[in-house]
Amino acid sequence: MARFRKCPPTKNGILVGADAIAATFGITRRTLHRWSQRQGFPLATLPTGHVATSLGLIDLWLLGRLVAPGKDDKR
Repeated sequence: MARFRKCPPTKNGILVGADAIAATFGITRRTLHRWSQRQGFPLATLPTGHVATSLGLIDLWLLGRLVAPGKDDKR
């Protein structure tokens, strides 16, 4: 189970890099990418190849999972 940690300082609430995003949740990079593929975790791939997300998008994703979890969620 992921343990939420204090978010690292961000510029305008943007987290860049799989390592920084995964560390925020206390998970591995592989788990982060699995969440993105299977459960719709909001990740965007930048032209540099890095992934990024925002704290606002993460909040919306978490709230959406609390309100109406998908039928095929594999937790």
